[in-house]
Amino acid sequence: MLDPDDLPLAGVVVLDLSQFLAGPVAALRLADLGARVIKVEVLDGDPYRHLIAGGTPVAKTTAGKSSICLDLKTATGRAIARQLCAGADIVVHNARPGVPERLGLGEAQLRPDNPDLIWVSLTGYNRHSPAAGRPSTHPCAGAAAGGAGYQAGPALTAVCETLDEVREISRQLMRANEANPDPNSGVVLAGAITLALLARARFGIGQSVYVNMLAANMYANADDALEHVGKRPRPVADDELHGTAAGYRLYRAADGWLFLAVDGDAEWQRAFTALERRDLADDARFATAEERAAHDGDLVAELADTLGKRTAAEWEERFVTAAVAGVRADLASPGVFFSRDPQVLANDFTPLCTHTRFGLHRRWGPIVRVNGGPDDLGPGVLAGEQTDELLAALGHDAAAIATLRATRVVASEPVAWL
Repeated sequence: MLDPDDLPLAGVVVLDLSQFLAGPVAALRLADLGARVIKVEVLDGDPYRHLIAGGTPVAKTTAGKSSICLDLKTATGRAIARQLCAGADIVVHNARPGVPERLGLGEAQLRPDNPDLIWVSLTGYNRHSPAAGRPSTHPCAGAAAGGAGYQAGPALTAVCETLDEVREISRQLMRANEANPDPNSGVVLAGAITLALLARARFGIGQSVYVNMLAANMYANADDALEHVGKRPRPVADDELHGTAAGYRLYRAADGWLFLAVDGDAEWQRAFTALERRDLADDARFATAEERAAHDGDLVAELADTLGKRTAAEWEERFVTAAVAGVRADLASPGVFFSRDPQVLANDFTPLCTHTRFGLHRRWGPIVRVNGGPDDLGPGVLAGEQTDELLAALGHDAAAIATLRATRVVASEPVAWL
């Protein structure tokens, strides 16, 4: 069993002032590596808690953290927050530029009491942008950079002449909320923070770190972020959103769906063998990448006809044997997959933990493990679950804590969902 004190970030204290997803995800990564993360929330909790009844989304983003609910609009609440900042190695926020300063939590305001502090700002458009003052959430950062338009494909400019067409195109546009911006920004932010920790350890420098969602998301999608002469056009999904080409597409099997990802002449030859379609292997229309692209519709039709004659499980077994990327795509929803799939369980991607409200459940595990990682990972927490404990550590006695609660400077949510 790995001693928690042997984790890379053991002893590091992080004050997480961020909300929703990107900032909390970054702090979660630090907690998984051994940091002590204290999440500061508004009195009724991070707004992300209220997106789904029962507060299930934050079981992930608060995992392994402690939580205190503070009213930062009050002088007393701000004073408590400054006390917490004074004892932290890292302070993370994702407010718009100027907001931390108005609360007395800006870098220049905190630095005198904590010279070694790493002060971290995550924004949508960065501090010098003409759009710096705009609110920015996950869909905004993706849509502004063109990601949602890429995902919507033909739906973005479709002509709708009937109510059914309006409903279908509206569904496609609604689903074009790409999954990238918040998680990408969180991973980039966590990496930037660890680099700042390394710099402090090597050079004794406490510094500010600035990350913005546009740049972080484009870094992770660099192929789409660059235009140049000779660049091949980005593949566009078909009208049914099944895929972008015959070799990169969902197909309906006899009892479900199969995703096929085939590229290169040799791999296509192995695929045709697995399909028992040697006639396709000998067909000049499908002999080279150029010919396959020119006759893509014909190849889709041939594959769809053949794949519809066996079950998805049978095809998956055949493709695995032939070293072809073909996998059943309808076996489970993502939630069921990550809680029950033998691949996931064997790799301990979703370890068990016990939440105060939800009881025993599987949580998302660390994406990085060092020396095997910790054996016991903390669960998500309720809003303000450790409020009294954290206040006591700052020197507030029971009477003072009671007064803070009575005056609504601090709070905690009840265990039972109301």
